Amino acid sequence: MSLRLIWLVPLALAALLAWPQESAMRMVHPDHVVVDVPADLPYPSARIELEADPVDGFNLYLATDNFTFTPEAVNREVVANEGHAHLYLNGKKAARLYSPWRHLPGTLFKEGVNRVEVVLNANDHSTWGLAGEPIADEVLIYAQVAEGNPIIYGDVSYRVSWDWGAAQPTPNATGWMLTNDLGYQIQVQSGKLVTRNLELVPCHAPSTMTPIARLLGGFAAVTAFAGHGSMLPNASRLSKSFEEDLARPTNRDIEVRRVRDPEYCQAHFLIARPSGTAPATPSLELSGTWQKADGKPTQFEIRGATAYGQLKELLGVTSGTVERQSIIGGVSVEVRRELHSMFDGVDFESMGELAQASAVARSIVGNAKLLAE
Repeated sequence: MSLRLIWLVPLALAALLAWPQESAMRMVHPDHVVVDVPADLPYPSARIELEADPVDGFNLYLATDNFTFTPEAVNREVVANEGHAHLYLNGKKAARLYSPWRHLPGTLFKEGVNRVEVVLNANDHSTWGLAGEPIADEVLIYAQVAEGNPIIYGDVSYRVSWDWGAAQPTPNATGWMLTNDLGYQIQVQSGKLVTRNLELVPCHAPSTMTPIARLLGGFAAVTAFAGHGSMLPNASRLSKSFEEDLARPTNRDIEVRRVRDPEYCQAHFLIARPSGTAPATPSLELSGTWQKADGKPTQFEIRGATAYGQLKELLGVTSGTVERQSIIGGVSVEVRRELHSMFDGVDFESMGELAQASAVARSIVGNAKLLAE
């Protein structure tokens, strides 16, 4: 870590504590309706880049894809994927951008942490959107940075863990055992689980429904579809699928991601086949025995390419309640699954293998807690 970052972090933390919490959510700009980009066109994107100006303030560059600045057409008819941008500083509109470049005088900023947001707008000032979500970018910056990039970045570290509850290791053998909610005594001897996606959802997202869910008609707003948490780029997303040995459940660190979204409130957790594999590739495998209290052990095998995911609230490690997680100082996320409830609802006598796999996946995801600090 550079010397500049070493002294910057404690100052930024102190500034954040004094930062009004109402500014932490993206401002809803009621004067500008969101208009979706036509579905047959590539959707635009926007990314803020900033550099300290040696004379005063900062120089902003708005990097865009599939978008054309048309200052000559302002206040005229809407043409897809063209227009201008609106700049907001600490929740208040500060300027229009008619080109990618803009100088921001130092007088616009307060001391300490500031929020910079840019929204893409059509010629008539309506906001370009994707599935109802504004196409925009926002960052936190530290106003006292005199050279280089003032944008505040943080690390998101992911860890997976298991809550054993009433489950117990199998004596003198690999695996574990439990009694499920239907009274089956189950012994797991082998298995694997694939986490296909894990990513954080910024607090500024206006709703808990992902864009892909909106495009599919709003069905099951908290459920993930087709392996996607969002159609938009997300730096917090795992870079690759993660596979676990279910016969030897262990707590493990997975990956660290570098991010710059200001705060996160939710996470998307998805069990599905590994990325880039054939559709029939299993996401879940389990084998072992089951028996009723008065019966003999019966072998079972569960194998399925089950895909199931949810948007989960981020809970504070200490409080256990929903908490907004700022990237300043970094965010540690633990995905705590329940081993003891994994087979809840599984009826070995009446359910087929695919139904069993689906029930297990739903139990793992549905009962998981996303703990952050």
